[in-house]
Amino acid sequence: MKIELRRFTHSERLSHETVAFAADVYVNGVKRGTAENEGQGGPNNIHPHALYLEIDAYAKTLPPSVAYGTTLEYDADFLMSSIVANVLVEKDLKKALKKKTLFVVGGKMYEMKAPHRPGAHEQATVLNDLPFDEAFKLYKKQGK
Repeated sequence: MKIELRRFTHSERLSHETVAFAADVYVNGVKRGTAENEGQGGPNNIHPHALYLEIDAYAKTLPPSVAYGTTLEYDADFLMSSIVANVLVEKDLKKALKKKTLFVVGGKMYEMKAPHRPGAHEQATVLNDLPFDEAFKLYKKQGK
């Protein structure tokens, strides 16, 4: 199942305990409903309820998430929060790639405000030169 968020809007100003957002939810390329969170610490709202149940059933088939020594089982809310987090990281990366040169040397990420010149950084993996999916994986791995 491929779950995408389109027409995604986010408000840092309204995000207090959780991410305040609203989006259309597409499953396998078809609009199926909406998702939102008011940013006040409550769960994500997925509408209609049938879509929530479908996403919840799918989430329970995923392997648990392990981070910082904690194992968490997926449910609809946790899966939606993970998708939202990825959308925000993608937006951040796209913005950074337009204004900076991002590169990894020795497992650490660096950035320069100078515009990217292809071939200028021979010992580095330059994210600006990679397909976006590969750059995203490296960027996310660096904890950005």
